[in-house]
Amino acid sequence: MSFESDMKKIQERFEKRLHNATVATLLNVTRQVIVGTAVKTGRAMGNWQATINTPANGTVDRTDRSGGKTYAAAVPVATNAVGKTYYLTNNVRYIGKLELIPGYTKKTETGWVRKSVKQFDKILAHNIRAEFRG
Repeated sequence: MSFESDMKKIQERFEKRLHNATVATLLNVTRQVIVGTAVKTGRAMGNWQATINTPANGTVDRTDRSGGKTYAAAVPVATNAVGKTYYLTNNVRYIGKLELIPGYTKKTETGWVRKSVKQFDKILAHNIRAEFRG
């Protein structure tokens, strides 16, 4: 083995671990946002749409009272989003009220999306440490 081939292997391992940590972070934040959504009928929770490079337009005909179906739909998108712009969009007309207006619903706390996004750097740092320990 040459020094060059050793360095190439190190670089490939580094890139793979960084990719894994990034995907894990996208999925952690995505899960927090989805699961944090207030549930009455499941329409708001079911309308989180993960896309790459362009935000979703319109709503989808999905209700999801647990977040499982919506999260499962986001997994392949987040997995392929590294190096691209990842969007998590919700276009139900009342999603802003759920996020911003205290007391609009008693099912969840307002600001859950902003709180999840604020944790991004902390979650990324944790996932990087975890990925590079192994």
